[in-house]
Amino acid sequence: MRGLWWTVWIGTLTGCAGKTSPQDTSGTDSVAEESAPAPAPSDDPSVRGPYSVGVTTVEFVDERGKALTVEVWYPGDVAPGSEPSAYEPTLLTLEAVRNVEPDLRGAPYPLLGFSHGMLGIRFQSVTLTEHLASHGYVIVSPDHPGNTFLDIDEDAMPQIIVERPDDLRHSIDEVARLATGGHEYLGGVIDSADEWSVLGHSFGAYTALVLGGGQLNYDSVLAYCAENSSLACRYISDLDPDALSDHGAADDRIRMTIPYAPGLWYAFGPDGEGLATVRKPFVFAGDRDTVLEYDTEARPVYERLAAPKRMATFHDAGHYPFSDICVLLGTIWEECDPDDDSWADVPEAQLHTNALTVAALEVELRGRSELAGWLTPGHWSAVDMVTLEAE
Repeated sequence: MRGLWWTVWIGTLTGCAGKTSPQDTSGTDSVAEESAPAPAPSDDPSVRGPYSVGVTTVEFVDERGKALTVEVWYPGDVAPGSEPSAYEPTLLTLEAVRNVEPDLRGAPYPLLGFSHGMLGIRFQSVTLTEHLASHGYVIVSPDHPGNTFLDIDEDAMPQIIVERPDDLRHSIDEVARLATGGHEYLGGVIDSADEWSVLGHSFGAYTALVLGGGQLNYDSVLAYCAENSSLACRYISDLDPDALSDHGAADDRIRMTIPYAPGLWYAFGPDGEGLATVRKPFVFAGDRDTVLEYDTEARPVYERLAAPKRMATFHDAGHYPFSDICVLLGTIWEECDPDDDSWADVPEAQLHTNALTVAALEVELRGRSELAGWLTPGHWSAVDMVTLEAE
């Protein structure tokens, strides 16, 4: 078998989504007092950070009247010996512990929003989101209703696509409301949503590009799809451009945009010129992606973005190593087969993805110039899997 595969496993999905009950922490000593100094930040963004990770699920109805279910990861006050919690209704388990009090030693923390891909789910990229939380970030990830592997509704896809940015925007605002209102698990982790950064995978990458400043032009995407075929065109050719005024687009609060396995450059103008306004983009892509192909989808996205920008190309990688979909849904796709040596090793790809993502956020959001070397092409010249570009 090629390399170490996974120490987590997935069982049969249950028929309904349950929620883990809050832990009973009465009578235990607090692991981290708010008045205690924050732990020293890690000098190596590839390793787990200095914080334990808490996770909680938020359910609310937004101002559109839309019910949303949101996963939130945060630095947690986790008692020694606590058992990691499963991401219900699956048995996926990493290291996060559900419904623990926050570790406020380094609060307020930078706020991140994550958008899952089509047929994904809010916890589809926990290897990444837990890693980020361990480095002192709060990550907000909603289910996009009708677009997860538990509730896919292909007939509603045009509506889902235009609603996606507001799903994440309203989720960010709700978590900020809870955090500033003394929520049991989120109180104090952030002090506002005045600034946040956006990440997303696949259709979530498109969502991130919209929120991060991309200027949509659905007339151009319809024209493109009339002459070309792609997975995206299958779902967006029925869009009504006149209906878009009812939906939000770019969010001026966003500082950095990180799309994983992106595409749909043609949704941003006849030549994708609307991507030039995306703020501080860092693109991740696999050069053997067969879902949103590298040469016709991901690469053109990067080329149309304005500097400063970066792109990490993962060689022999497909569409899914920037997520945990290979664990959640098994070897439906050949790139997820751990015994097929022709594909990039997923755990190694995730290790490098985590390192680059943390380094970029630490430099941009916390001003940690000592990590800037991780973001130079030369740092990755000895890593066969990754080619990093920076402009």
